[in-house]
Amino acid sequence: MNNCPCNSSKTYADCCEPIHQDAKMASTAEDLMRARYSAHTKSNIEFIVATTHYSIRRGINLNELLIWCKSADWGRLEVVEKSNGTTADDSGKVEFKAYYHQNGKEHCHHEISTFKKEKGQWFFADGIQPLTSKMKKLKIGRNSPCTCGSGKKYKQCCGKK
Repeated sequence: MNNCPCNSSKTYADCCEPIHQDAKMASTAEDLMRARYSAHTKSNIEFIVATTHYSIRRGINLNELLIWCKSADWGRLEVVEKSNGTTADDSGKVEFKAYYHQNGKEHCHHEISTFKKEKGQWFFADGIQPLTSKMKKLKIGRNSPCTCGSGKKYKQCCGKK
């Protein structure tokens, strides 16, 4: 069984894969956000571009996006909070944290994404990073489980020097 990269506890085939094949299947803003995260883990830049609102697509550098997707070792996705973005809404926000390793360091991409629904399809419209003063600091003990999701202790995984 191949778990979905978005940490939904479903298989990829039952979760993000159908949305990757037909973006209109994302019924909520969170569904699209999870599918976009999974697309990053699979370097599916075509899906990422297709689900970006047309008003901001020009700002996407395809080469930089592909390099980032492929160079990151994606760990896990954590949905922090969501507002609106249900099947009955035309807009919504999803705050998330995407953990990944790159160049030997662990990173956390923390974002509040805005989504818009047009003609029944959800699109990513904007993303901002929350103020650091509002972010909780990630405190990891040496014997804590590693945040990358490997199942190892932090000191045996990402905490090695």
